[in-house]
Amino acid sequence: MGRSHGRLRSGRSRVCASTLVVPPRHAPRTSRRAQPRGDRACRRVGCHPRRGGTTNRTDLAVSCAFVSACPRRRTPQVTQFVIGVTTLHRPELLRRLLASLAETTALDQFVHSIIVVDNDPDGGTRDVVTAACLPVAVRYVVEPVRGYASPRNAVIESREHDLPVCFLDDDEVVATDWAAQMAVAHQRFPLAIIQGSVRVEHEGWPRFKEGRERDPGIRIGATAASTANTLFPSAVWDDAGLRFDTQFNLSGGEDTDLLLRWEDLGGEIRWWPAQCTEPAHPDRDGLLAYLARAENSSMTYARIMRQRRRRRTALAISGLLRCAVGTASGAVTVGSRHEAAHVKVAIGRGLLRGLFLPSNRVGGQ
Repeated sequence: MGRSHGRLRSGRSRVCASTLVVPPRHAPRTSRRAQPRGDRACRRVGCHPRRGGTTNRTDLAVSCAFVSACPRRRTPQVTQFVIGVTTLHRPELLRRLLASLAETTALDQFVHSIIVVDNDPDGGTRDVVTAACLPVAVRYVVEPVRGYASPRNAVIESREHDLPVCFLDDDEVVATDWAAQMAVAHQRFPLAIIQGSVRVEHEGWPRFKEGRERDPGIRIGATAASTANTLFPSAVWDDAGLRFDTQFNLSGGEDTDLLLRWEDLGGEIRWWPAQCTEPAHPDRDGLLAYLARAENSSMTYARIMRQRRRRRTALAISGLLRCAVGTASGAVTVGSRHEAAHVKVAIGRGLLRGLFLPSNRVGGQ
């Protein structure tokens, strides 16, 4: 992490990350409106003597990483990032994703390299990767440990130069300006996780939430993000030392668990309209497929909260209310309201299953 932080709780000045000197306590106070964005970020994560600093070493690492956003330091140039793709037995979908990346505008300007991690010990998609024609280097890695978390950790360990990592699912297709949008978002929020926009085109999925748009750069919670079209700054891996928990290898939810831990350290998650599309797929079309995904997601979230010993009573009450209200409203509504009632019941059922079923029976599809 570099040099010591100096005085953490004394009244004088302090040095963060060996470069930023925080003004002494007796310096004239500047109004909040007049403070630059970076100064407010420093205080928010506890790197200012008026807030007393932090004591946990991991928290200190993340706090001082956030200080690099302070405008007193040199404004960094556009940093290239690494694209990480994990795949298993889906060569055609992977070929479609790589083809969309090849058509992306100025890909070599914003992307350093692409890492494809195959979870098949036999390397079933090696030919697809070697045949891809891309303007950046493509690295093929085989991860024999089956699961969700292990291949993503393999991407992190395989990257070079401690660069940010943007995860893409192998069934997605990126827009032509996707790389430029991600680079702009990372330059504006260099120490925040960036969740890109994902447009789902599966047939038969509920459309009652369509039309809801977010403002670019708005802060979102961990439960509203995932590893699909998401850029993680190097501070997540190198300063905070976070990795995906392998206990979620079979159940999924490794992304929610990591994002919650990042929030616990004071990290930010922001949304940006770097668009990619999840085209229609026969295995995921229809309302039943959507309900299964909604139930599994809420079940995994409840399992994480149960392990963290948080909100268990509130989640149990929420699950019961969702099941009751959804069942009652589903009996008297039609159309999109009827679909919303089914979704409410599925989420409630998932919360209850995640809270009360044994861990070895939670998750998985």
